[in-house]
Formats: sequence, C-alpha cells, structure tokens
Amino acid sequence: MAAMSMRGNKGPLGDYYRRIRALAGAPKATVATARKLAVIYYHMVSVKQPYNPLAMSDWQDKYKARRIRNLGKLLDKLKATA
Repeated sequence: MAAMSMRGNKGPLGDYYRRIRALAGAPKATVATARKLAVIYYHMVSVKQPYNPLAMSDWQDKYKARRIRNLGKLLDKLKATA
C-alpha cells in the first residue's frame, strides 16, 4: 500500500515509481517501489541510522542532469541528420 501511494508523491520515490510505471507498467512499478522501500527500511534498521532524504534527492539531481545531457546529445544527433 505504501508503494501504491507513491503515485502522487512529489519526492524522489514518487519520481522513481512514475519512471518505472512508464517503462514497465503499474504492477511492476508497485513491486519495484515496494522493494526499494524495503531495502531503505532494512538499511536503516541494520545500520541504526535515520532515513536521509538528501541521499535520494542527490541521486535524483544527478539522474536529471544525466538525462538532460543525454537528451542534448540526441538532439544534436537528430540535428546533424536533418
């Protein structure tokens, strides 16, 4: 249920859910997000540290920058062929 609630979430986990849903569909996105939540929870319990949302947002910023760079390269490639 927690993974399904990520559909409308504005944070990094919500972005992850929507990205996977676009690629593989809603059922697989729910399972993938539930697994990610379980891994985060397990790490928090095993290391005995509180959740650090900055780690996810840092990764999200790097992902967006990489995506923009790759789309720019694709645009340059398309301009060269046209």
